[in-house]
Amino acid sequence: MIPDIDNRTLADLLVSAQHDNASVRGQRSNQSMAHTVTKAPLVELVDYIIEDALGKGASDIHVEPGPEVGRLRYRIDGNLQIINSQIPMSLYGNLISRLKIMCRLNIAECRLPQDGRFSYDYHGQQIDVRASFVPLIHGEKSVLRLLNRADSFMDIDCLDLSDGNKERLLSLCHQSSGAIIMAGPVNSGKTTVLYGALHLLNDSQKNILTIEDPVEYQIPGINQLQINTKIGLDFADALKAALRQDYDVLAIGEIRTAEVAGMLIRASLAGHLVFATIHTSSAAKVIYRLLDMGIKPYLLSISIKGIVAQRLLPRLCPDCCQAYIVTADS
Repeated sequence: MIPDIDNRTLADLLVSAQHDNASVRGQRSNQSMAHTVTKAPLVELVDYIIEDALGKGASDIHVEPGPEVGRLRYRIDGNLQIINSQIPMSLYGNLISRLKIMCRLNIAECRLPQDGRFSYDYHGQQIDVRASFVPLIHGEKSVLRLLNRADSFMDIDCLDLSDGNKERLLSLCHQSSGAIIMAGPVNSGKTTVLYGALHLLNDSQKNILTIEDPVEYQIPGINQLQINTKIGLDFADALKAALRQDYDVLAIGEIRTAEVAGMLIRASLAGHLVFATIHTSSAAKVIYRLLDMGIKPYLLSISIKGIVAQRLLPRLCPDCCQAYIVTADS
């Protein structure tokens, strides 16, 4: 870690990295490119962006190319916020390459999407960073998902649920069998609530098995299976293997296909508790989507114990919020 990183601004680091990049712009080989993107100014810049996002409570970092300058945005409380400092496009390619090196990806491949991950030490806490790179018309865009490994983050008590919703969720978690589905759009906290439920149920008397793509948080005591499509291990194959693992609780990262949906329903009818997430905008649409996947209505009625549909809500600032009386005219 660069010791004086907190004493410099993002604008300062951009200028420093751009100046350093200009001095080696004539180097074109992959070997020289790898050397360039690991030089200190660029390393400081990437470290600053990650630490700045973590300090502001961001869940995602968006690094986006443009015709003249690149744009940096953080997703905070579910909303994307633009960071004022712009990234010169002369520096942008090296910034993306630095992120790829951290993920151990091929920096020479810029035509195809790539996914990777790395671990980042943030004030003694290990942060898992999941990175996605996709080619756009002006260059490659990168989205970094910041995943905190801290156990307290996965506790149901830390989810800020209302008393009524918390009681309903706890009641579902203590069901002996059936399917419980976490529903919502992207970045609505489905996986966080799922991990909270698994954290609650985690004890030595239960065999808890998860199937995820990827494993976002590592939970001691829980058996977590990661999908690997590169070797042909998809959700369906992993679920087939999981059904022979004498599980008490099964969690499926996402219902994506009709085959997985059908196996989920059959698993929940076998007398065990099964959790899953699905992308829908409401609880009712979960039923419609499963019906569209070919699940029979009578199977849904006897297998699904509950659907947790959710959204993220912005918090009130504790320093500047003020109480007021709501009237009919306000």
